[in-house]
Amino acid sequence: MKQSAVEVGAESGRSGRQAVGSAGRPLASGAARRSGGSLPWWRSEPVLYLLSAVGSALATVGALQLWRADLRVPFVYWGDAVAIAAHFKTVLETGWYEFQPLLGAPTGQIYHDFPTADNLNFVAARVLGWFTTDFATAMNVYYLAGFVLAALTMTWFLRVCGVSRMFTVVMAVLFSIAPYHFARGEGHLWLASYYAIPLALVVVLRALRGERLWGARDGLPRAVGLLTGRGASTALSVALVATASSYYAIFIVILLATAGIAAWWRDRDIRRFLGAATAGVLLVLVVAANMAPDLLYTMQHGDNTEGLVRNQGEVEIYALKLSQLLLPVPGHRIAFLAQIRSYYDSEYPLISENPALGAVAAFGLACALVLAVLAITRARRVDRLRVDQHERTKTLAELSMLTLVALLCSTVGGLASLLSFLTSDLRGWNRMSIVIAALCLAIAGLVLDAWLVSALRARQASHLRVRLVAGTVAIVVLAGGTFDQVTPGAVPDYAGSAAAYAKDETWIASVEDALPTDAMVFQLPYAGYPETGPVNGVYDTEQLKPYLHSAALRWSAGGIKGRATSDWPRAAAQLPASDMVSALAAEGFAAIMVDRTALGLAAPDLEAGLVANAGDPILQSADARYALYSLLDEGASVRALNSSADVDRVAQALVGPVMAYPAPTMTVVASTGAADSSGVALPVVWVSTAAGGSLTLDNPRGAPVQIELHAELSPTPGVGQEKVSEVGVAVAGVTLREPIVAGAGALDLTLMLPAGRSVLQLDAAASVTVTGFQVTELGLPVLRR
Repeated sequence: MKQSAVEVGAESGRSGRQAVGSAGRPLASGAARRSGGSLPWWRSEPVLYLLSAVGSALATVGALQLWRADLRVPFVYWGDAVAIAAHFKTVLETGWYEFQPLLGAPTGQIYHDFPTADNLNFVAARVLGWFTTDFATAMNVYYLAGFVLAALTMTWFLRVCGVSRMFTVVMAVLFSIAPYHFARGEGHLWLASYYAIPLALVVVLRALRGERLWGARDGLPRAVGLLTGRGASTALSVALVATASSYYAIFIVILLATAGIAAWWRDRDIRRFLGAATAGVLLVLVVAANMAPDLLYTMQHGDNTEGLVRNQGEVEIYALKLSQLLLPVPGHRIAFLAQIRSYYDSEYPLISENPALGAVAAFGLACALVLAVLAITRARRVDRLRVDQHERTKTLAELSMLTLVALLCSTVGGLASLLSFLTSDLRGWNRMSIVIAALCLAIAGLVLDAWLVSALRARQASHLRVRLVAGTVAIVVLAGGTFDQVTPGAVPDYAGSAAAYAKDETWIASVEDALPTDAMVFQLPYAGYPETGPVNGVYDTEQLKPYLHSAALRWSAGGIKGRATSDWPRAAAQLPASDMVSALAAEGFAAIMVDRTALGLAAPDLEAGLVANAGDPILQSADARYALYSLLDEGASVRALNSSADVDRVAQALVGPVMAYPAPTMTVVASTGAADSSGVALPVVWVSTAAGGSLTLDNPRGAPVQIELHAELSPTPGVGQEKVSEVGVAVAGVTLREPIVAGAGALDLTLMLPAGRSVLQLDAAASVTVTGFQVTELGLPVLRR
């Protein structure tokens, strides 16, 4: 009987155990091999990739309604997207992202204190900088390119799985416009750029099949063979995913370990495991290499306990649930389906980041669950299948197993919770949903292939009818999947972003005109960066917006929290207005910019103090949100009326204050610089999670500083109060014991604190609460103005 088009496509795409060449490329189809020829050009692999790319591009244009967009304005201009925009601007200006002198003035923003291995995205930003100097354009182009790149890499994975040409294009396009892509958007652009995942999944699948992962291509000169062989493919694939995202890297390591162990167990051949293990080790080494500058910085400057803060319990808050993956996409176009999802998300706990697969991938997940059972109950029947069915069944079983492992790791209370005992740095395990989506779309494609082959063979359909039926089904699946996955919420608020962007651009242009080039601007209120909660509806990333529109000014905000050289604005913001103005003028700040919305109810009192000490604001934004107070006259006055030694000492004390940071055994209830909804600063409250506790005192200056410490000490309510009668305190060679009388004690200590970091150790029989911790530098002169 004449072979159907679906069968020919599936067989030619299958890189299974006997249908793959030494370099991992699919061999010619059965029909082509029998005829001794090759496929016509319109059915060649390059055309297949082109179709996937074009299909993805068209779907992306429609989904995002790109005809309404302005590439010169970020599609999203709030929240984490502002931080991503700042990264792009930094890379375009400096060549890399680790240091930005225009933020965190006067020291500059040093990103080593927020370690990341996601360097592929910064490399992409730098490449885009060859073609444009506009950060918004580069950011938007990279986001859009991620859709097409995801389709291209998914095409390769699907062909290795053995999916037919027609359904390869369908599933590749659906993968590129996965609900995950729009949910992440430009706010989580590094996660939205998941195009490296299918490449790594090819390595995982090959390892699970027991195929060779390393070695050169046969029949070529050694150098050429090495560069084009299976080893180069494996190395490049794992290196790309390791450089793209530390999350995706860990996910792939887990699947690689699973594949290697399973292949070893099945074939009783240690080489199966060693090949996968080598790929896993390479992946980990690349991650470490990407993070090496951050690790070296930490070794040189000490740990930063506040820059990147993760709690172990968050691993379950940010996990996923099977029901979420199977339910409709949030905001579905069909009202009934949208209501189902909305009800679930509002009534059930731990909604995480609303992960969803979409109907086609959810169908694949359901098939994976069923196939996992059938793989066990019908294992002996496999040998009676046809060769093509045999290969497809094996691949379905392999993909189903990988899907189940991914689910077991990432669901609430899953294996990730056990891993959190070792490290709390990885919390967002719901992000495994895009890996699951890739696996399930491949499963869906194979199942649809099998169904079509079986149905059409039974009817002994003609070649033309096979093509028509297969094409119709593919179009229906593609159209239905696109309709299901793309919701109205996928379209960015272009008009809103453009209006807000233009307003900020106008305001900062007026600020630049009013101040000298390279002037420093102190921003109020202080907001720790990154990842501090919004105050009065203002996100911590709002403080970066002035930098986005500025080329000639330096801003106090944006330093990575956790070191005194970055957190000094937190202490400065608590000073009386007269001291704040004098100290900022001594350091050389040219102006103070006040964000009234972020300050909330505290704005009138704060501005009254500024008016009394610096005069009326020289500028206000059109919407009256921002006010700019000049310090140029105050700076000239301070330098004219005081000795240079006094001015320098006050300036050094301002930007290099001694600050305290809690150890992991101390829970921060509230800290200086945090604020309630009214904008009023909250006192320091630290609670030790065990007996005693410790604080690190950071003296960033290169000389000892005489300071006075004050704190109120008390037993933590309900935690061994009767056990605490005194607290021992040891710091910088000074040791004393403070009695606890009637549940309270006070620490008052004067000492000469050495340069660098010193540990203040508390010694008590039970948990201790530290309230109102203050560090005061002694002997500072009072500047005249």
